[in-house]
Amino acid sequence: MEFYKTSTWLYNKGEGNEDFTYPVWKNLLLAEDKTINYFLGFPYGPDVELFKIFLEGEHFGIDYEHLVKGTITIDTPYNEEEWQKYSIHGPVPPTTVENILRLDFKIGNNPTFFTQSIFRNKDLWMLVGLEYTFSLKIP
Repeated sequence: MEFYKTSTWLYNKGEGNEDFTYPVWKNLLLAEDKTINYFLGFPYGPDVELFKIFLEGEHFGIDYEHLVKGTITIDTPYNEEEWQKYSIHGPVPPTTVENILRLDFKIGNNPTFFTQSIFRNKDLWMLVGLEYTFSLKIP
């Protein structure tokens, strides 16, 4: 079981209204129109409360997340005057709530065939893949 609470101050705002975090640029499949631009840090960002309960085994996993997101994002202006308005106690209303259920099944050892089903509120995503684990010994 885990509980996370990220403050509205997570990305070090306030130093001349600049962020200390830098974006990661990832180009998928070397296609110019598939560039993803995101910041390192907690995957759900600042201004979040997350309760997670999970059970993991060698070939099966299940986890449930209850996520409450506030309105503050990495792009929200955050100066000294607004600091009082955007309380560090967050999440700052209006909030959104998401319930996420993940089921994982793995078949085999190496390679491993896996499937993951993700239920997020009323949406469903299915992921099927192949995972191969190896190690290198460098003298």
